[in-house]
Amino acid sequence: MTVRVRFAPSPTGLLHLGGLRTALYNFLFARKHGGRFILRIEDTDTARTVPGSASLLLRMLQDAGIGPDEGYGVGGDHGPYVQSERKELYAAAAARLEQAGLAYRCSYDDAEVERYRKEEEARVGSFVFRRRAAEDLLGGAGRRGGGVIRLDAERALQQLGEAEVEDLVRGRVVIPNDKVDDAILVKSDGLPTYHLASVVDDQNMGISHVIRGEEWLSSAPKHILLHRALGHPPPPFAHLPLLLNPDGGKLSKRHEHGTVESFVRQGFEMKAILSYTASMGFTPSKEIMTVKELIEEFDLSKVHKHGTRVDIGKFSSIQTSVLRGMCQDSEGRRGLWLELGPRLRELVKVSGQPILADRVEDDKYFEEVVKTVVERVERRSEILSQFLYFWTDPDPEALASHTAAEAREQVIAHLENFEQELQKQAERREGGGLDVLIEEARKAAKAAGAKAMSKGAMMKFVRLALTGKDGGPSLTDIFALLGPPVSLRRVSSSLKFLRAPAAPSS
Repeated sequence: MTVRVRFAPSPTGLLHLGGLRTALYNFLFARKHGGRFILRIEDTDTARTVPGSASLLLRMLQDAGIGPDEGYGVGGDHGPYVQSERKELYAAAAARLEQAGLAYRCSYDDAEVERYRKEEEARVGSFVFRRRAAEDLLGGAGRRGGGVIRLDAERALQQLGEAEVEDLVRGRVVIPNDKVDDAILVKSDGLPTYHLASVVDDQNMGISHVIRGEEWLSSAPKHILLHRALGHPPPPFAHLPLLLNPDGGKLSKRHEHGTVESFVRQGFEMKAILSYTASMGFTPSKEIMTVKELIEEFDLSKVHKHGTRVDIGKFSSIQTSVLRGMCQDSEGRRGLWLELGPRLRELVKVSGQPILADRVEDDKYFEEVVKTVVERVERRSEILSQFLYFWTDPDPEALASHTAAEAREQVIAHLENFEQELQKQAERREGGGLDVLIEEARKAAKAAGAKAMSKGAMMKFVRLALTGKDGGPSLTDIFALLGPPVSLRRVSSSLKFLRAPAAPSS
């Protein structure tokens, strides 16, 4: 048997994190067994369909490296792969079911169905729509024309046998016969519901296994009956556990962590998103996995039965590890340069400060910067948002704004001597490193009668002059990358503002 599995989302907006997991597990199962992964768009709920979202779903799968082998946007021998283009198939299936006495037309309106629901809940504590009970309460056989087409669950169970689910994740699942309802198969507008359309399409497209979310487990008996009624044995089912938000509720698209796009916008790498999504259902051997490694390890027998909460702390930790791995890899750094280089050129143009023009175009310099800041970034965008000072001078007023009035003279004295040492080194184009320069400046300031300053305090003020920030990577590494001429210019510019009279306090 050729394995053929499908991901069949409704185009109702952004890709849900659970949708990505369903797509991923289907993809992994297909690859594991040498099969085909199909993308089918289930758009029969026209009121909720969002134009353009199907294309976005396809692109997201392709960006994640799990694009379909066949289906929407790709083509194949079993198209069309959009349900609104397959209406004739569903109409024919519905007619077959009616002719076999396994489906019937029903014209009860919403108010009547609601009355029936309340009566049943008051009588037995739950509600399952069944034709005979509805007719006893709401009216007889004269109400069977027009309206919608429903499954006759009672007759189907009698003729086709009980619909126990042998689930590949959960084992044997028994849903009592009296809980199987007369589900609507065709709506009053002539469009099929999920129950009929998914079964017809799975048969028509040769789907060998149905891997989908737990929310469809209660509907599996209906689908098993429909497969039998339409002349095919039902495929094996695997129902994946729910994804839960951090407080334990079902994760929805409206939740801040509910969609793949929400994480992409936050700067999460797709490899991190995929690795974490894979772990929300089974336990891989390591935290970060390539798609190839996931294929090797994935097995439906390893999938958890219980729901999994989204753990943002763990997700962020995986993201940080993925990004650091990229920064430490030459190919990864090259990819970062190709993406961030154009953005860098835009940012320096609007910075309003002197630019290190030769370095803006220098990919090797960019890679050295990345290696320097790797331990301090969690998103790739932070390489530029936090460390633009490697390419453009910082605000020269930063030093003055961080220097208390009573310490100004002391700081000026030490930085003036540091400036002089930098000047000598810049002229010689050689000399000691940063530690030597700072020590020489401290000695010279002390000899001139300035109040003593610790090495740590002086490094803080030098950092402010060079970067405009009071924290960051090793100052020695920063100085080595910037070099004496650039460092001299920044120290001189910062001293100019520091020497200016402090504005009177209001």
